[in-house]
Amino acid sequence: MSQMFEQMDRMFENMWTDGPFGDRDATQMLEGRTTDGTDGMARRDSMDRMGSATNLYEDEDSFVFVMDLPGFETDEIDLVFHDGHLEIAAATEVSEESETSFVRHSRRTNETVAIPGAVDVEAIEASYQNGVLEVTIPILEDEIERGHEIDVR
Repeated sequence: MSQMFEQMDRMFENMWTDGPFGDRDATQMLEGRTTDGTDGMARRDSMDRMGSATNLYEDEDSFVFVMDLPGFETDEIDLVFHDGHLEIAAATEVSEESETSFVRHSRRTNETVAIPGAVDVEAIEASYQNGVLEVTIPILEDEIERGHEIDVR
């Protein structure tokens, strides 16, 4: 029991010392660096306050977003890509009733992820297996081949 109280004390202490981004400062988050010092878009890992692990990385021709969503059914997960952001919302509610009791529990999670660069919205694909959501977001061919052209005035 004392171990649980010690852990809670550490959590409250860290709340004041670590800031809103855990052990990363806001600059590191904006630059895409993980706690191990890796820079760039190669890999971004995070864990929200409820414990859903997320990962966004770039392969040869697409961005891939992976999120831990155990306990949900496929029809309980909503995905929307809007204005350069992938929005994930999932909600489940289970009710069990017997002669002597009634139990209801629910779980909700929401995540919004900024996707850098131009993507082919019509070709986005998602799969959900064994509690893991994987979304593949293809990069537009023009962006892959020659980059994004900028007009000089």
